[in-house]
Amino acid sequence: MEAILARVEWSTLLFFAALFILMEALTELGLIEWIGNMTEGIILGVGEDQRLMVAILIILWVSFKSTKYLKRYLIMGNKKIITKCFI
Repeated sequence: MEAILARVEWSTLLFFAALFILMEALTELGLIEWIGNMTEGIILGVGEDQRLMVAILIILWVSFKSTKYLKRYLIMGNKKIITKCFI
């Protein structure tokens, strides 16, 4: 059993646990629904022939921005947490 536990990628499991907790918190705050409503409004505001292109661009842009923010926040947050734990 110890050999199996030694091979587990604990950092990956903790990352996904934190990600699920963050997503649940954002859902409870209503941010996910707000982003969905704003996105829907923008997509429906353009002509039917351009909706697919606008939807794809919005999804890519939001994914890029949120990933960039979360990556910076998680990396800086981890450094602060690690620093506080060892000082």
